[in-house]
Amino acid sequence: MKKPHVSAATDDVQPVAGEYFTGRVNHHHLGTCEVYLANAPESVIDRLCAMHPGVYVIHNDAPRSLNEMEKMIRRIDMPALRDAGISIHQIGPTQHGYLRVAVETDAHGAQAKFDEMCGPDVIRVVEEPMARAC
Repeated sequence: MKKPHVSAATDDVQPVAGEYFTGRVNHHHLGTCEVYLANAPESVIDRLCAMHPGVYVIHNDAPRSLNEMEKMIRRIDMPALRDAGISIHQIGPTQHGYLRVAVETDAHGAQAKFDEMCGPDVIRVVEEPMARAC
């Protein structure tokens, strides 16, 4: 069952956290909103906690913010990766501050290519066959 105080807290996170925001996960069953930030100053955390006391569970150790991850996604040369034989069917940010890329096959090879392009420990590649549409 959704709890209105958790929904309200969820709506308030990103505008307050701004450039430090990485992600959030609602836990209505616990009455909490788990918040992920990328090295936000204490003033941001204090403001969040004052707005909704006892609702937020805050992690402030993500290596990069959502904005940074979105910029990285836009810089990825998808046609070049396809030409290199890497079949990507999903790419997106994680709340923990990494990019997650799903490939059809050869996750190890794709990981090596992404590490070469972006540096190590930025992109996490997983091998997941695409679902079949009928």
